[in-house]
Amino acid sequence: MAPSLFSISPASGLPSGSPSAPSGSRIVTLTCAGVGDLRVVLNADATPASATPLPSGVSLRTAYRVTDSRTAATASGGERGDISCGEVPVHGVLFGTLSNGSAPAGVVAADRFDGSVAISLVTADQRLFTTAVVPGAGASFPFAAALQSYLATRSGRVSVAVFDAKTGATYSYNAGTRFVTASIVKVAILGTLLRQAQDARRSLTSTERSLATRMIEKSDNAAATALWNEVGQGSGVGAFMRRVGMLSTTPGSDGLWGLTSTNAPDQVRLVRTVAYPNAVLSDASRRYVESLMRAVTPSQKWGVSGGVPTSATVALKNGWLPRTNGWVINSIGHVRGGARDYVIAVLTSGDPGMSYGITTVEHASGMVWLRLPNLGDFNGDGWPDLITRQTSTDSLYLYPGNGTGFGGRLRIGTGWNGMSSITRFGDSNRDGHEDVIARDATGALWLYRGTGAGFSSPLKVGSGWNSMREVTPVGDLNGDGNPDLLAVQTSTGYLLFYPGNGAGFGRSSRFGPGWNAMSELVGVGDFNRDGHVDLMARQSATGGLWLYPGKSGGFGTKTRVGTGWQGMRDLVGVGDFDRDGFNDLIAVQSDTGRLFRYPGRGTAFGLRLLVGSGWNTDLRPLL
Repeated sequence: MAPSLFSISPASGLPSGSPSAPSGSRIVTLTCAGVGDLRVVLNADATPASATPLPSGVSLRTAYRVTDSRTAATASGGERGDISCGEVPVHGVLFGTLSNGSAPAGVVAADRFDGSVAISLVTADQRLFTTAVVPGAGASFPFAAALQSYLATRSGRVSVAVFDAKTGATYSYNAGTRFVTASIVKVAILGTLLRQAQDARRSLTSTERSLATRMIEKSDNAAATALWNEVGQGSGVGAFMRRVGMLSTTPGSDGLWGLTSTNAPDQVRLVRTVAYPNAVLSDASRRYVESLMRAVTPSQKWGVSGGVPTSATVALKNGWLPRTNGWVINSIGHVRGGARDYVIAVLTSGDPGMSYGITTVEHASGMVWLRLPNLGDFNGDGWPDLITRQTSTDSLYLYPGNGTGFGGRLRIGTGWNGMSSITRFGDSNRDGHEDVIARDATGALWLYRGTGAGFSSPLKVGSGWNSMREVTPVGDLNGDGNPDLLAVQTSTGYLLFYPGNGAGFGRSSRFGPGWNAMSELVGVGDFNRDGHVDLMARQSATGGLWLYPGKSGGFGTKTRVGTGWQGMRDLVGVGDFDRDGFNDLIAVQSDTGRLFRYPGRGTAFGLRLLVGSGWNTDLRPLL
């Protein structure tokens, strides 16, 4: 009988439905560096082959090193791939089984060889890393030119995506390029396990918790393989990914979890499911995942933590994979601190070395931390400011914020008495300076782009707005990277949504009637920290202040966050004024002209703080 390649026990614990080895052959499981387990058929009369279909663009390579048992002649050859999966011993094998090449001198057809066969994988870039349009990838970065300028000096390919919870905007760079995940897929594996446990209405077992801890905190590959197998491998994780909305991600085949292909926007969707309340993972599940991501071993706390101050909280997971044509270095995470609250993914490939790729990722991360627009920041210093209108002087003034109050005012425009209403609008062109929207007596709507010290020439962005009672900036409600506008139609009381597009507005849609009962509307950014921008409204009859939580496509059920607000006017959402992680509100007391800041607490306000006086009806903050 022809001898088998070698004698090893079959792999145990294979999923149901796994193929069995042909007669005279065995299936063994090898651990491939950074990507999981590969099941290999070791045939009696042929070279090794994969036991199951490999992912698209991935193929098997074998290299041999053997000694002739009769003559002691040595031979080596074959081909090595990008990803090493280990070696298997061979005993008593004919040379023709190992190679189609010429046999060593002195070897005869009947000679048998002992030695080993190295098994590895090759990934083909042109097949795995395709570029495509990604729906919902968001807008380009506010600092796209600076990011491009830096990346032009670096080797390899890079994609970055960010969701800014403060403004509700999603930004992306090179969004359509796909990468292999390496170990960042472990977050999705754990998410799958937790969702399956939720569906079964059970808690994780002690064994599952131990495996999850090792998988996330230490990036243990054996733990990842165990949980990947438990949740149903690619089919189970793929089902979870579809729930999350990761429609551009394809799980790795069989045990090769690290060869999952993805893009940066999909990884942001995944981490948002961990960072903010959602319908996929319970709050307890989210907190558990994020606690592990905050506790990764110190040697792995690189990546999207780069450029972030130590006072901030960073929950992250990294992945790294050495390949013959360059390293894969990936980092995903949730960053919260000061005025910042965002989810980020930086994916790279083709890096000359691991430290080189880490440097690229961390520099891009540092740019995000420093340069993301801050809600209400007009002069670009990182602090929310107040813009006011003084009717007696026909002027606009800037009161620069400093975290506790406001500095001395600066005049930033004159000749504004021709406008029937003026409101802040956010950073519509993503240059780091807030813009304003003004409506003239004819009902035309004008966009004035802020420069930090004044405004550029106005751009007409609408007409017929005299029919609107309230014109309210709301931030980026639909998540496309552009600030949006709300307006109450006077005749019907409907709340209309106007999606911004950077140069004007798209087609409006209606959210519902009954808004004439509200005397003032104000956009407050992501007040409740759930990842969506919110709206507040004061009820005319009762003075109650209501929070309308943003959600995909509109607003959720309102909750009351205050009473007695009929004595206040000129409510202004000023973002995270004091950098405590919560967005705040500014309001003027009607009878005294005193200016108060109401520090946000997510579901209510803390004790109000006096930040100014003399704000009579001649001096009005812009909403």
